Amino acid sequence: MHSWLSSHLNQPTNSNSPTAHPVIPPSSSPAMPGKVIIIGGGCFGLSTALELVKGEYKGHGNLITVLDRSSTPPAADAASSDYNKIVRQDYCDETWAKLASEAIREWSTPEWAPYFAQSGVLVLSQTSHAVGAAYVRNAYNVNSHPSMALDGRLAVNLPTPSAIKGVFGNDALSTAEFTNEVAYINPQSGWALARRAMDMVCEQVRKAGVRVMGGEVDSLMYDSKGGKKDVTGVRLVDGRSFSADKVVVAAGSWSAKFLPEIGKELLASGQAVAHIQLTPEEAAEYAHVPVVFRMDTGFYIFPPTPDGIVKFAIHGPGWINPTSHNGHPIPSIPKEGHYRLPQEAIQALKINLANTYPELAKKEWFETRLCWCVVLPSLFTPRNPLKKQVLRVPLE
Repeated sequence: MHSWLSSHLNQPTNSNSPTAHPVIPPSSSPAMPGKVIIIGGGCFGLSTALELVKGEYKGHGNLITVLDRSSTPPAADAASSDYNKIVRQDYCDETWAKLASEAIREWSTPEWAPYFAQSGVLVLSQTSHAVGAAYVRNAYNVNSHPSMALDGRLAVNLPTPSAIKGVFGNDALSTAEFTNEVAYINPQSGWALARRAMDMVCEQVRKAGVRVMGGEVDSLMYDSKGGKKDVTGVRLVDGRSFSADKVVVAAGSWSAKFLPEIGKELLASGQAVAHIQLTPEEAAEYAHVPVVFRMDTGFYIFPPTPDGIVKFAIHGPGWINPTSHNGHPIPSIPKEGHYRLPQEAIQALKINLANTYPELAKKEWFETRLCWCVVLPSLFTPRNPLKKQVLRVPLE
């Protein structure tokens, strides 16, 4: 999140123009910021709260309430409640890559470094896959530019199978042959201990006075005089209600539940994820491998966590769950309590795992899940034009 967040939260809402700039009257003291409710205590909800208490709401954390389905957010089935997440700047788009580069600088600071492993990310695709191969080449061009250097390091092209195998840090490790691949390694990228980092953020915002509480939001509340234009707060499934000057919808895959009229923009997609438990000896073998991310099949796999857990998944179209809420059809929101993977996903995971680490493919999986995230274009919308006083952060 950036400083624009605070400015948008403190814009006046009595203007007829959605693009009007705030008019700040002369005053000897700054105006007290309004009350804020953030729906969702995942990555985007808690980081929004953290950004606010470091900026415009410094010293006023008590005016912010984070509501999550879990009293200890993020909820167990939230995307942020995970062993790890890739932290990469390996995008074709220079703007996204530079934003990610800024994030990696933050992850490398003493505050965040305990939750970040700069293992490098191996980005590759079969040359026969036109889209995947083009992505790898374009991302390499962006990330090998001198302006993208961190600590003097840049993405490195891997033109041969032996060059690709050389990035795994263990000559005895059983890996794929990596023939007919276009590939590069970005030593700046890596992965984060997702759940542990979120626990730290939650602790920080609570210390700053933010009220983080369990409560499942059922719907937004509106000013009855203004129809469905002015949002005045939220109503929970247990009947309680909370009023606020601003409401931030940061509910990830559940966002369409509260904004059904833009549900097609916030399509929730279940992504197939599986985990393997390694022995201490096995974990030592794979300790220095990079994250492997295939742009042809969408398969990616992490190095082992400190507890020896290897997570692997497929990033792709995924699976949807059409439903309705309060009489409104919703193209897709997560199917709560449903963790069984479709057989098609299981087969794809097995094939990709065997094609990357043949020995790991022989081990049993101890856990699988559908990780729900939002599929949407590269679009930030600071304010929902359909509803005043709503700021939506509709990302995964």
